Amino acid sequence: SSMRYTYAMETAISAEGQSVEMKADGTAEVTMNPYAARMTMNMDMLGMALKDVQVYMVSENGQMVAYTGMDMTGAGQNQWYKSQADDSGMNTENYDAVESFELYMKNGSNFKAAGTVQGTSATRYEGVITSDMLEQTLEKSGSLDSITSLLGEDYSSALAGMSGIPITIWINDAGLPVKYVFDMTSMMTELLQSSEDSEDADVTVDKFIMSMEVLGYNDVDAITVPQEVLDTAVDVTEEAG
Repeated sequence: SSMRYTYAMETAISAEGQSVEMKADGTAEVTMNPYAARMTMNMDMLGMALKDVQVYMVSENGQMVAYTGMDMTGAGQNQWYKSQADDSGMNTENYDAVESFELYMKNGSNFKAAGTVQGTSATRYEGVITSDMLEQTLEKSGSLDSITSLLGEDYSSALAGMSGIPITIWINDAGLPVKYVFDMTSMMTELLQSSEDSEDADVTVDKFIMSMEVLGYNDVDAITVPQEVLDTAVDVTEEAG
């Protein structure tokens, strides 16, 4: 019915002798019925840091909307913006750890138990999302849009020729996923080599790792957007129109 988790992404890309590192992490609380989410995000990209970005995703009149709050001035007060969730790059299917786990286990191959995690009673499994399952997995995980922007609409042949994504999943004694880690470094390197834009550039991906750790199941109260946020949020959808 609900879950709490942390997530993180680390990337490092080198081009023309320069290395650029990007990091993002945060926490999330999600309820499934009705679907709603409350998240925090921290991002450090190209020397620009965003700390404690607040996000609410809720259903309004049958549409998923996102409220995003950022301290734009450093004064300790968020400016809030309202948008359609899809326009914010936020697909609700991305935030269900159990559904994601089932997808990864189904599409992975050669999973095997690899010992327990120190201090917990979870068992670690290692496997690979094979090339013939990459497209479906990336689509469900919400990563396919970025792949399409890199490769264009004709991405299927490029994905089919890739070596796959190593994935590690930790399962607790109740059979529920408590953590998973993707190592997408090799896949992103192959994608860059396949893209037209990289033909004349010496670009390598040194690291591209995504992880998620579940903190708790079925212990999140109903998620609602605070009245102050509703009253002050700037509707960027209306402005765009």
